[in-house]
Amino acid sequence: MLKIKLTFILLILFSLSFHHEVMAQTTIVANGSSNFKIIIPEKSPRSIEEAAQELQLDINQATGVSLPIKRDDETITAPYISLGATQQAQRAGITTAGIADEGFRIKTQNGSVYIIGPDTVADIGPENDSVGWRSSNVEYQLRPDLPGNQLTKNGGFSNGTANGVYTFLEDYLNVRWLLPGAIGRDVPPKSTFAIPAINRTEQPQFIYRVMPYLYPAFQKSDAVQLWTFHQKLGFSFRLNHEHYWRNTIPVSLYDTHPEWFAMINGTRPKPANNHYKIETTNSALVQYYAQKAVNFLRANPYSNTYSLSPTDSRGWSQSPQSMALYDPPPSGSTFPSVTPLILKFYTDVSAKVAQLNPQAKLAGYIYQDFAFPPQQGSMTIPQNIYPVKTGIRYGYAYYNQSVRDLETNITNQWVTGSGNRNWFYYGLPNILSNNTGLITSPAPENLNYLFNLLRQFNFKGALLYGDFAWAQAGIGNYIQAKMLWNPELDATDLEDEWLRRAYGSAAGSIIGGLYHQMDTGSFAAYFKNNPNYNYNLSEKMFEDYYAKNYANIEQVFLHAKSQTMTERQKARLNLLEEQIIVLQWRLKNAGYLPQNYQSVLTRDNAQIVSIITAPHRTYPQKLWMKDKRSSAISLDPVIYRLQN
Repeated sequence: MLKIKLTFILLILFSLSFHHEVMAQTTIVANGSSNFKIIIPEKSPRSIEEAAQELQLDINQATGVSLPIKRDDETITAPYISLGATQQAQRAGITTAGIADEGFRIKTQNGSVYIIGPDTVADIGPENDSVGWRSSNVEYQLRPDLPGNQLTKNGGFSNGTANGVYTFLEDYLNVRWLLPGAIGRDVPPKSTFAIPAINRTEQPQFIYRVMPYLYPAFQKSDAVQLWTFHQKLGFSFRLNHEHYWRNTIPVSLYDTHPEWFAMINGTRPKPANNHYKIETTNSALVQYYAQKAVNFLRANPYSNTYSLSPTDSRGWSQSPQSMALYDPPPSGSTFPSVTPLILKFYTDVSAKVAQLNPQAKLAGYIYQDFAFPPQQGSMTIPQNIYPVKTGIRYGYAYYNQSVRDLETNITNQWVTGSGNRNWFYYGLPNILSNNTGLITSPAPENLNYLFNLLRQFNFKGALLYGDFAWAQAGIGNYIQAKMLWNPELDATDLEDEWLRRAYGSAAGSIIGGLYHQMDTGSFAAYFKNNPNYNYNLSEKMFEDYYAKNYANIEQVFLHAKSQTMTERQKARLNLLEEQIIVLQWRLKNAGYLPQNYQSVLTRDNAQIVSIITAPHRTYPQKLWMKDKRSSAISLDPVIYRLQN
């Protein structure tokens, strides 16, 4: 009898638990029907408008049901998905209180769904990459017709509600944006769209998440820009860190202040190019630079920071005062380190700026000839400077454990020794230049190393190069973008997911095997055995890697192509196929494959021209990166000759 009573009680408890779980669910679509609406504020920033349209589109693609989009001033009955600071959210007591810039809250309540976050209302300028080459180059259009802050207090953007919508679609509808445009949208079908009880608040770990070069200069793509929004790229902290000496001390000042310009071989020649250096030890120049920074920030408060970074390349002043601040060349280099010289300049300018405006913020690179910690003087970096540490090496050099160890050691020295806790990072972790027609690996373990480093030393954000050769570099762009939002993700898992969803499980696994061969075999070995190579493609690499491995690359690809796929998956794989077609042609053109080499991927000159020069409807350039160098590397002169 006791056993029967206990069983009965357990059944009741299980029933109550099951009933509670069912009641906690919110069913948005069931059996091809829904009474939900999408609500947005009467006056919404563009970010919310676009997020609402994406939400509507993806739910429709998944379920066949299109939810109407309504303004919050209309007569609306529950249930609904409320986006942003709608009247309905306010009445439900759901606000942005306690949510950081770019963060969001997703909450289910009384059968409806609320997604809300801090939203700035200024629009990104029409000619800009959504996250900009450098933040200072991201123009914006003020929107006095909309309520709310134009930009964040630090001159950035906060698309909090939109970030919440895209997370909602990823985590609860299983949507992915693998590539820009319709070809990259992956929305699994489902007859019922039900979500559990949700009450989550999230914010990015990095306040600066920038990926330039996602499309060529002056060839803007709306689809690519939308893809960056879907991946939640952006910044709430505007960081102006570009090479800025020529902007602050223009060559026009030479006539009145030749002593402000670098001494070279005992004289101070008038600069002949944009890479000239200045005499940083000159106190009048330091005062001028500081005043220029303060005046600029006063006139442009949304700019947030002013750059101290030197112009690129070498050519440092050889005055006795400057050379006294040179360090010996670092190991492996024949060029002296000028870190003490640059740190003194940064410190001198920042002190003057602090006197003129204690609230002003500056930024500057730790880079190239001043990448290594100083061997003389202090390495303290004042708190009104936001230092941007560039990678000690770039690209695939991080296959080398010795490079990783050096990067970790140098980073530790800078972060702990500078006394500054506002570090940002600038890197190119999986880029190979001039990569038209190549297959390159996303190098997931290199990315895992990098993001673990950024987390370990509490970096505030990162600029990582993207690659507009989407046909083969889309997977690398995707992994980087995902980890910029959440650096705790695992790049290997992201690679596996992208391949499976882009090409299907069978074909994705086969292509993944090719990448694994590259990461553990001769592709990685090429960089390990040539430590001076990082992101620059060399002629020798065509001969030493691509020619020797082409037959295997083609065989693996054709095996993947023979697998069962959806039409959209086939279209994505076709982008990769065109890369391999061009690779074969480049190798034959350079004499690294026999001229009589023939396969199903062989194309004649006219067909190659058509493949390379035809613009993709989504991407401004499908394959072609212009390059003026020789032989297999060069495409520009060859294509010109063939077309003419």
